[in-house]
Amino acid sequence: MLVLTIFSVIIFILNLSYIKTSIMIISLFLPLLGEIANSAIERTVDLVTLKHHYLAKKAKDAGAALVFMSYFVVFLIWICVLLY
Repeated sequence: MLVLTIFSVIIFILNLSYIKTSIMIISLFLPLLGEIANSAIERTVDLVTLKHHYLAKKAKDAGAALVFMSYFVVFLIWICVLLY
């Protein structure tokens, strides 16, 4: 969350056009949505079973991968916007 706040401040310091600024701000919501989905997956797995099961681990790893990929997509969006 701290990283997203810092990125929000950086957007306004860069003094870009409104369209570029809007794209960059909207892209910051992707990691938030990823975190929400990851939390839902983890809580559902914990609700179903408290034992360690390899499928439960796979589900939690998939949720973590979702968050990582959302940050990667934000990075790509920012690179494309800043280079265009």
